[in-house]
Amino acid sequence: MRLARAFVGWRRLAVVVRNCVQVHQADALHPRSLVRFMHVRRNDSGICIPKQEHSLRYLAVEASVTPNDECLRFFSMDLSFLPSGQSMDFPNASHAYKSPLAEALFDVDGVSAVFLADEYISITRSPTSPQWEDLKPIISEVIISFAGTGRSILSEAGEAEIAGANDDTEPEPGDDEVVLAVKELLAARIRPIMQADGGNVRYVGFLNGIVYVLLEGACKTCPSSGATLKNSIERMLMHWIPEVVEVEEISEDGARELREEQKKLREKSGSPAA
Repeated sequence: MRLARAFVGWRRLAVVVRNCVQVHQADALHPRSLVRFMHVRRNDSGICIPKQEHSLRYLAVEASVTPNDECLRFFSMDLSFLPSGQSMDFPNASHAYKSPLAEALFDVDGVSAVFLADEYISITRSPTSPQWEDLKPIISEVIISFAGTGRSILSEAGEAEIAGANDDTEPEPGDDEVVLAVKELLAARIRPIMQADGGNVRYVGFLNGIVYVLLEGACKTCPSSGATLKNSIERMLMHWIPEVVEVEEISEDGARELREEQKKLREKSGSPAA
């Protein structure tokens, strides 16, 4: 008898749960955005593919703090945004054409920068924008709504740019032992720390004992980025690699100029790469 009553009780509960799942409360915006949604996965091209309709479930997009008060890290246990190990920086809205998702995020009043990684998105707000308490639910809702469209994260221009853009620490023909050691240390020890804080560091070049790097995401606009550069990146590289005498942050324009300069030096010396 008890077993029968328990069974009836569970059936009633199942009916209630099923009815609740079928209700879509689009205007219920909370810091932990819970809305009716298909469980989603991503393919290697960054395209959101919903599974079968019967696998409806609640999707949560959460936000975590970073050392930069003006930047938050958004993530979901059910979503990834780019193929593993890849990332793309959108320092302002003029870069948004590379990603339909970035365009949607820049449409949110107060969003000043977007950084896409494989498992998270870092959002930087402008100092005069609404407070995070107001922005968090809106940004979470934008991410969830975009995932429901099944559109590609990157545009054709974005796909073209990201191809080969994430291999800055990969060994190249012509790399000497110092450059190889710098790349290995950046990739294995330093980059994971930066990514855990919602940012990233890219190797640009090594010239006259100076390692040039590009900071992205939360690290780029963080007030303590200078301390991070000197106390973390520079100290670790100088400790393990005596040939390194300094680490300097470089801008995107400076990075392009340095790469061009090194390319010319390689061509002049006949070396295929640096």
